[in-house]
Amino acid sequence: MALNTAIIAGIVLIIAGGAGGFYLGNQSGREAKELLEKVREESRKASALHEQAEKDLRAQIEKNNKAFEENRREQTRRFEEERKSFNSALADEAARLRELKRSRDDLQKRKTKLEAALAAATSPEEKAKYLAQIAALNAQIDDLVKKGAAASCAFLPVPKDLLDKLQGAR
Repeated sequence: MALNTAIIAGIVLIIAGGAGGFYLGNQSGREAKELLEKVREESRKASALHEQAEKDLRAQIEKNNKAFEENRREQTRRFEEERKSFNSALADEAARLRELKRSRDDLQKRKTKLEAALAAATSPEEKAKYLAQIAALNAQIDDLVKKGAAASCAFLPVPKDLLDKLQGAR
């Protein structure tokens, strides 16, 4: 009977140990499950925050791209306006230069005729008259040459270092 009591006591101990292990295991499993659920919830929140941040970032990139394109279009428009204005000014200056050359050539032809008349003149009064007219034409021709030289400068390139100084570059 002592053997049966010992067996029964052993079985009771085994059942008690199993029940205790089950209870303790169940408790730690519950904590693990609760912790796992908290981690999952935090993961969902982090994913939602990540998705929102990504969405906001894409919207900001799109906004920046639109602003960049608008700025580029505005710069291109202003450049084209300035280019047209510059080309128009150059064309006007070229026309003025052609007019100056034509006027100079006309004066030069008149001077040549006056010089021929001077060579044919016989009286000192007539020679003095032609010399005065030639001197006046020479002054006009010199003035046109100076104006033409100044006008032709518009078509010459300006050295970069000089241009930088004139524009106040550092």
